[in-house]
Amino acid sequence: FSYPSDGRDWPRGLAYGDESLWFSDASGPAYSGAVAELDPSSGEELGRITMSWDPVGLGFGDGSLWVLDITGNTIREYSPDGEQLSSFDYSGPAGTTFGRGLTYHNGSIWMGNFCESDGCTVSLFEFDTDGQLIQEVAQRTGSPPTGYGGLTTTETQLLGPDKNGNVTVLREL
Repeated sequence: FSYPSDGRDWPRGLAYGDESLWFSDASGPAYSGAVAELDPSSGEELGRITMSWDPVGLGFGDGSLWVLDITGNTIREYSPDGEQLSSFDYSGPAGTTFGRGLTYHNGSIWMGNFCESDGCTVSLFEFDTDGQLIQEVAQRTGSPPTGYGGLTTTETQLLGPDKNGNVTVLREL
């Protein structure tokens, strides 16, 4: 099925949880992003969380939708009905901006960043749900380096793009 464009043009995140598919669109115009709740079989839009910033990564776990806000360098927690429950600034503890990928796994939030400059470094960051940085791993540089977007997990692995953009196991969990 087609994604719910509704005049938007920057699809950026996808997560499954609470028997729904969650889809983020970061702009159209800029700073008016949304997360749509979709029926995973038909693509019918069941609900929408509208925001005044750009959501670029999603994760779902323990009954909450986690949304990466690239505009404010913030990770926000929502209930499935769209109520914001909490948020934290990732740029301070991580020492970086430009979050790109997000996933949730067993009480941790994994975030990857990106950059567009030659020689800059991208990393994976693990946070607890209160925003405390647990660890920074998988640093890589390049010209420019491939960022860590499109993250997801299995029971035992963190998956995402390698330096060539291929999906690979980034870390055993």
